[in-house]
Amino acid sequence: MTRRRWPSPSVCARRRSRSPASRQPPADDPAEFVTTRLYDRALVFRAKVTLALPAPQAATRLGDYTGELQPLDDASCRWHSPDDTIDWLAVRLTLLGCDFTVHEPVELVDHLRQLGSRITRAVATST
Repeated sequence: MTRRRWPSPSVCARRRSRSPASRQPPADDPAEFVTTRLYDRALVFRAKVTLALPAPQAATRLGDYTGELQPLDDASCRWHSPDDTIDWLAVRLTLLGCDFTVHEPVELVDHLRQLGSRITRAVATST
């Protein structure tokens, strides 16, 4: 039978020093801190888009996410989005329920093309 030796006090002290110490979170709201840190690491862009929607209606649909809207005529406006990721800009645009033309960034144009192709393939085999 093998006997186990109890760890010496110095070994116990080393183990305690390697364990995570309790500390205060770096912000008052830990969830906001994590969200901000993740957002800080994501590539963000500002979109310039012509919307086939009157500016007041676009402002209503965009809500707090309005950014800058410039009326072009009674039926359309130019939207300069707030900074956001390409994925979220694409989602915002497709959920507005209107036609639109993306002027920039080119990354958004490419992403929307890929989404369009994916959606087209998804419905091509549907009955």
